Amino acid sequence: MGSDFMKVWQLGSDDYPKLDRESVIVVGNGPSLNQHDLDELAGIPSFAANAIYLIFERTNWRPGYYSCVDTVVLPDRKEEISHWIDRLPDTLFFFPKEIYTHDCTGTPVCVETFIKPRPNVRFFKTQSLNLNGPQENVFSLSKDHFIVEPMTVTITLMQLAVKFGAKRIFLIGCDTDYKIPETAKVLDKDDNRVDKRIVLDEDNDPNHFDPRYFGMGKLWHTPNTTLMLEHYEKAYEICKANGIEVYNAGFGGMLEVFPRVSFAHAVEVCRG
Repeated sequence: MGSDFMKVWQLGSDDYPKLDRESVIVVGNGPSLNQHDLDELAGIPSFAANAIYLIFERTNWRPGYYSCVDTVVLPDRKEEISHWIDRLPDTLFFFPKEIYTHDCTGTPVCVETFIKPRPNVRFFKTQSLNLNGPQENVFSLSKDHFIVEPMTVTITLMQLAVKFGAKRIFLIGCDTDYKIPETAKVLDKDDNRVDKRIVLDEDNDPNHFDPRYFGMGKLWHTPNTTLMLEHYEKAYEICKANGIEVYNAGFGGMLEVFPRVSFAHAVEVCRG
């Protein structure tokens, strides 16, 4: 059954889900998300990622589309993600077909081995990111049969939205501002890699809408906001060149790459 789902997703753009409108909202996981009434998103195509499910206890809203691509987060939270795949049959869940895990063995791991294929699960091919490369190595468009590996999962969600027909994307909760608590334990200290895993010994994550997000025992890794912002800038340029509008409709934060609009305006536009 899983191979059938993977085959359908990889056939091409004609097999992508089709949005019933051209304006969508991409939901980030920053602290500012707490300032949004997510119930306002009812009926609006919305995309979310990673541990967004921690906010479900506070809202009736559920995303129509979900993704997780992080090589640390996806294996670490596979049970929680699988739980919500079963609980949300009307949400489509998107994952890379393969990931290279953080141990840097160089051997790809098939995600299907720990995220069981189900009717609402899709797996996609990936393309390596090259911020100095051509469009197809920076941000995939509807003509491309892959997703470019991102510096932040928000850019994965943006690529999915574009593939499904979005012409106008509003971002919320994308603060792009990170702090590593002094009590954090940094793993991989003996490695030369810049991207090191981090774990906290209590629920005090200051970087997301819920202190439990990367709280006690949850693995994450050193954020690189410089490269995140560079990828956002490149993605914005590609979107503009292809007639796709992108706005930041969030509150505060450090993401100034995109023009700012109000959340109320974004909701009004998305409702048509």
